[in-house]
Amino acid sequence: MSTDHRHSLLYVAVGDSLTAGIGTLLKPGFVQLYKQKAERALKRKIQVQVFAKNGASSEDILHMLSRPHLQQAVRKAHLITLSAGGNDLRQAAKPFFNLPPTEVSHF
Repeated sequence: MSTDHRHSLLYVAVGDSLTAGIGTLLKPGFVQLYKQKAERALKRKIQVQVFAKNGASSEDILHMLSRPHLQQAVRKAHLITLSAGGNDLRQAAKPFFNLPPTEVSHF
């Protein structure tokens, strides 16, 4: 692969544990896999900045996005991914884990 190193792109990944590389079946994690695939497809070197927190809720990520250094990174980014909502869904589903199967089917 011939990669143009003179004009690298910036990829900013924001999110929860999936962005951090925790709890995913993908190895080394989707951020690195996406970077590798994008470099091949675009034939450009890609720099990565990851802003992620394991266990972050959508509200946590929204708060992260209010931070000036993250806003600046997003403004400069050529590629952005956002992973949010998985932990919210997990929290919302917790009450159902303790119900007998017959009660869950009535919802």
